[in-house]
Amino acid sequence: MNTKQYQAADFSCEEVSQRDGGFMAHAVAFLLSSQQDAVATSRFAIRLPQLPSIRNGLGQGIQSLMSLAISGFGKPDAAVEKTKAACGKHPESLLPLAAATFLEPHRPTDPRKLRDFLTTQTELLQLTAAPPSVVPNAHRLARLMAALNQVELCARLSPPIPEACPACLTNLKWFLEAEGTSADEYKACFHIAFELKEFNLARDLLVRWESSDSDDASAKRSRIQLELAAGAYDKALQAIDALLAKDPANAWALDRRKDVLRGIKHLAESSGLTLQPER
Repeated sequence: MNTKQYQAADFSCEEVSQRDGGFMAHAVAFLLSSQQDAVATSRFAIRLPQLPSIRNGLGQGIQSLMSLAISGFGKPDAAVEKTKAACGKHPESLLPLAAATFLEPHRPTDPRKLRDFLTTQTELLQLTAAPPSVVPNAHRLARLMAALNQVELCARLSPPIPEACPACLTNLKWFLEAEGTSADEYKACFHIAFELKEFNLARDLLVRWESSDSDDASAKRSRIQLELAAGAYDKALQAIDALLAKDPANAWALDRRKDVLRGIKHLAESSGLTLQPER
């Protein structure tokens, strides 16, 4: 069974960040405003104490963000290092997350340069995973974006970076164990685990996805794809027959049923058995 057709390639860092309803725009606006004595909102004002860690770390971080935002086609290396240094002085996770997002226009097409780019961007995203943030979901967005980069580093680029795989799995398992994981997050993590052929983890994520959104037709198809890829032909056939019971003309399900029968035939022949043709 070719798992390539079921890759997580329909997700990207840019798409994930855009799906968050203007998250980054509001986050960066907050950071830029935080250099003032107060940040006015519709209900109250947030006053940030002018401690050295905030004045130096946050100020330095915002300068690096501004450099990344206006750098266009220039080299972002200095601004990235400045952001990392700022995080050491003031652990606000929005700084590296915003920096990773502002790096997107610099994404190269050359595979050799892309490897370095993804490594740098992922380092920034992982910096976001631990520190506190004024935006509660910053670490969730960063972990998912990091996992998308890591699967590209360890499974799509040649030569791959093997150490990116366990780091990716750590991020996926975090979503499995964390409270408040959404159906969309389970879905994205499932596709990544599936591409890595981590079928046990993919199955755990799929169960959570199905529980979070029992009406999602793509979850039902993913169940069939997973059982097929894992060689669990009996479970795949049960799921396919359930689809066909509701829609006997379902072309996709009929094709997958043929895949199951081919898989069973190949398994039997490799074991020296002869199967009777299906009537």
